[in-house]
Amino acid sequence: MGMTKTELKENITKIKKLLKKRDYGNIDTGIELARGLNEPAVFEKLLGGCGIDEEGKLVQEWRKVKVKDHAKQVLEAVRAMN
Repeated sequence: MGMTKTELKENITKIKKLLKKRDYGNIDTGIELARGLNEPAVFEKLLGGCGIDEEGKLVQEWRKVKVKDHAKQVLEAVRAMN
């Protein structure tokens, strides 16, 4: 059974707060929390317009992202979430 809407919202809010911190320990904690929940809806919300198919693979790609700037761009996208 999946999470309730309230639980999902609370967890996403907590994860976003951790990911927006400027401390790698907090960022790692946020990532581990998201992974540990094992709830596709969490990732769908965090990844915006991206989706996850039935095999757990990312449906939308981020093209034009250079390896050098990838982590920076991902963090900027997460911080830009409301």
